[in-house]
Amino acid sequence: MFKRKWYWASTAIVVLCISGIVLFLKSKAETQEPIKTYKVVTPDPKTRATKETGKEETGITTSHSHDRNHDHSHGHSHETVPHFHTEETNIHNREYDWRDDDAFDVAPPKSDPWKEIHPESETTDTADDTYPPRDWYKTEDPVLYAEYFYAQLLKQFGDIPEVHTVGEYELNAAKGVPQTIGELEAHLEANYYLFPSEKNKKAIEDFQEIKALGATMNSE
Repeated sequence: MFKRKWYWASTAIVVLCISGIVLFLKSKAETQEPIKTYKVVTPDPKTRATKETGKEETGITTSHSHDRNHDHSHGHSHETVPHFHTEETNIHNREYDWRDDDAFDVAPPKSDPWKEIHPESETTDTADDTYPPRDWYKTEDPVLYAEYFYAQLLKQFGDIPEVHTVGEYELNAAKGVPQTIGELEAHLEANYYLFPSEKNKKAIEDFQEIKALGATMNSE
């Protein structure tokens, strides 16, 4: 009984010793691990600008060197880059004048559109000087209507006997002046001469039938 207790006591002591040794070694290993320190470094603006300028100059030199030594046997796509860059530089240049650029060369119009007169405007300007007026047929006064009609015949057909025959007959009729049957016949024939139509021709035929019956009265 005593030996069994001693055995378990010895075993417990050994386990405790081993555990203590393991913990000691582990803590020692963690203590000896080096500590890493990070430091934030702010670059100098002057140094940074100098480096960027150097990169740009190097890139430009490389680009021009590439254009000189470039083999154009495989295509012409790279040729447009230098030309486009040159045009953009000229446009933003203070000495650039767009009036000297062929891209803005537009031929002036052959005629000045502001000098062209619209037909309606021309008609309106001369309407006041026209006799008879253009709306003479709207006149309600019989005498004035006959005068306008007479003037319109002169304007349209000229100074011929038929115009005077028709014009004077209409003017006298509007004024109430009695006219003979001979004047009526002359009026009908002159009217048919100026305006040849079936209606005017029929008027002459009807008049001749009435005249054949012996009509001699004046026409009012």
